[in-house]
Amino acid sequence: MYNKVIIAVDFSESSQRVIDRALELVDNDHSKVVLAHVVEPIPKIWGMESYATNPDDLQDKILEKTKEMLN
Repeated sequence: MYNKVIIAVDFSESSQRVIDRALELVDNDHSKVVLAHVVEPIPKIWGMESYATNPDDLQDKILEKTKEMLN
């Protein structure tokens, strides 16, 4: 039916239903399905250097976990 479908996901139960429905709309042999998920950046606030967790390290961990979930 469709050549390309972009699916926005938030990893909720509803997202899985949306993915299942979208896959019904594509011809598996000739279609491309793209999953999209937005990861908001962690704001760097003055004084955060006193916290034990570096915001950049935390952001990297969030991105890595998101990639795993998308796969």
